[in-house]
Amino acid sequence: MARLPYLDPEHAEPRVADLLSKAPDLGIFRMVANAQGAFPGWMRFGGALFDPAEIDPLLRELAITRVAAMTPGADYEWVQHAAITLEVGGTAISTPRSSVPTAGWWFASPARSCATPRRTRKPSPP
Repeated sequence: MARLPYLDPEHAEPRVADLLSKAPDLGIFRMVANAQGAFPGWMRFGGALFDPAEIDPLLRELAITRVAAMTPGADYEWVQHAAITLEVGGTAISTPRSSVPTAGWWFASPARSCATPRRTRKPSPP
């Protein structure tokens, strides 16, 4: 369940409504679109991150799934990007039945591998 409301495209500025009409039908876009002044730049930034000429897709997805695995409450990101990791050439060596990031997923490719780290103790307070 979203903690922030989704922007209704009918109530958006024309340039934001246009970008939303071209974006995948994912809540994250309509949620971030609430910041209508920042949304076009955020979409350009996201487009650059998903441009294979800028960042290798497999390395990008390994980084995202690794951060999601280490972040409590990031199950949504884990589920979304674990699937994308497989689509861009990653291999699920160990597939848990649940989608909980700390359950032991490992992804690998012929040239690179990444094991999901587990935090064994809470960080010390500052």
